[in-house]
Amino acid sequence: MKPTPSQPGLPSLYWRDITIKRAIDTAGFMLIVAAGFRLLAPPNPPPPGVDLSFEIAMSKWVPVGALVIAALASLILLRRYLWVRKVLSQGVAIKGKVESMDVYAREASHSEHTPAFQRSTIRSYYAVIRYAWQGVDKIVRLKLPNSPSVYGTFEGHDVDLIVLDSTPDKPLIRAVYLGRF
Repeated sequence: MKPTPSQPGLPSLYWRDITIKRAIDTAGFMLIVAAGFRLLAPPNPPPPGVDLSFEIAMSKWVPVGALVIAALASLILLRRYLWVRKVLSQGVAIKGKVESMDVYAREASHSEHTPAFQRSTIRSYYAVIRYAWQGVDKIVRLKLPNSPSVYGTFEGHDVDLIVLDSTPDKPLIRAVYLGRF
């Protein structure tokens, strides 16, 4: 399924949609775990005098569990990707108003490469948006992948949303997914 020029592809959605990003990251990591456990499995039967029963059991069951988790993450990825594509292609454009912007800041974990008195700050941005859908006033809280200034989502300003008729409580911010505002 090739994206149309007006719709972002999977690589672009990886950076714009947290669900897609986490599903891809989880599936990829689980595939690495499955391959690693399979490749690094202890010899069967073990050398004489060495009890490797736990390691042998783990080398059999961990790859299976990792592949199951990778398959579930892939299903979540596919479902979310198809849903986002459907909203972008069949959704209705409406206006919403940014009620408030919530910023959560936390310090990044310290590593050996971080200077002694410098800490990086990781910020997460959430927009609380009010919009009307078929005469009903709705409020939604959406996480932004970048700073609000990137998408023009400032407190008190209007924002373009895309809403699917079947899921009016889950709008998408047009500027986040289509890059235009």
